[in-house]
Amino acid sequence: MKKRLSDLLLLTAGTLLVSAGVYFFKFPNNFSTGGVSGISVILGALLPGISTGTLVLVINVALLLVGFAVFGRSFGLKTVYCSMLMSLSIYALERLVPMDAPLTTQPMLELVFSVLLPAVGSAILFNLQGSTGGTDIVAMIFRKYTDLDIGKALFCTDFLIATLAGVVFGIETGLFSLLGLLAKALVVDSVIENIHLSKYFTIVTTKPERITRFINEELNRSATVLTGEGAYTQEGRKVLLTVLGRGQAVRLRAFLHEGKWHDIEVEDDVTAYLEFPEGATGVFVTSTGDAPGTNRLELTLEYGKLVYEEDRLTLHRLAENERDFCKTAKGGFDKPQYTVETVDIYGEYPQHAGVMNAFAACILHGTPLVAQGTEGIRGLTLSNAMHLSSWLGRAVALPFDEDLFLSELEKRCASSQEKQARDVVFDTKGTY
Repeated sequence: MKKRLSDLLLLTAGTLLVSAGVYFFKFPNNFSTGGVSGISVILGALLPGISTGTLVLVINVALLLVGFAVFGRSFGLKTVYCSMLMSLSIYALERLVPMDAPLTTQPMLELVFSVLLPAVGSAILFNLQGSTGGTDIVAMIFRKYTDLDIGKALFCTDFLIATLAGVVFGIETGLFSLLGLLAKALVVDSVIENIHLSKYFTIVTTKPERITRFINEELNRSATVLTGEGAYTQEGRKVLLTVLGRGQAVRLRAFLHEGKWHDIEVEDDVTAYLEFPEGATGVFVTSTGDAPGTNRLELTLEYGKLVYEEDRLTLHRLAENERDFCKTAKGGFDKPQYTVETVDIYGEYPQHAGVMNAFAACILHGTPLVAQGTEGIRGLTLSNAMHLSSWLGRAVALPFDEDLFLSELEKRCASSQEKQARDVVFDTKGTY
């Protein structure tokens, strides 16, 4: 029932978008980019005594009969609803908002809206196996019995109508109509493609059970689990392969295990996935159960990759932009030409201990800090966001709800239990 209501709302919204684009931008400018509305524009000029709304209704009824015969009852009902809604909405607009001239004096601007609104609306309808009727039905017949995309099928069915507009209204209007027709075909295919866009994930982990359970139970998706091995450590790993919709992708988030390797009430094993507004992604993995330990930083860029590991910085420099190579490569596993360089680095890099030692030295002796306090705030923000994501069992966006974080933290503080443990003091000799 919920899905049917959702589909009905989408069908209604898509149809109203088409109607608005046709009435406010196509009819006043005599743009004939195909479809029943395009035929109506031409016939309206030749038969001035008949309204465009009436012409749309008559032509749609004839083509609906063809749609019933080819696609069956389900398609017909959706199309009848959308077709009647479009005819009635245009009829209502003619009476409520009469127009005898274009909204603006900018025909190119009006062409953009006359294409964009109906194209987006039609794409929504096509995605639900519906249409506003008319030549859309002819296009969908082409798609059913040929290899044409829906946008190309629309172009084939509507090309003649756009050409006739040039004959009836002049060469300028005809050229605008042909341009609009081409743009409509491209926009429809693009919108449909983005509706169905998915993201492919490769997840490397030593503990796949919780991740696979989350994918299966909460996202209602499947995953393939493979056995892999670290190239450097030679340690066994599980490799999870899954495909998610864009809305599901942002939910694949931080997994913090508290007390996994030690009898403590804080995290000691973390895997976090991050998405950035510009499209970049990142993965952060750390564990207190990893011995002798691995410190690795990898940055993948358009012209190369930087890898820092074992106190060595390596640059893989590409001969060309990876995006450009990807679009022109002929083989399935081709790689662009690249060189490998070892980048000289200077000084010592004592990691966490070095940061704390530098902090103490700054207080005692006024020596420069390794990292400013602002960097600590940024790091703490990310850490708290990971905690909140794990506590809630979902993705969180930055900046996160600090009141919600405090509330969740206080829950865990309230349930904390005092533990008896043997005191251990670090040997700090030689560190200051």
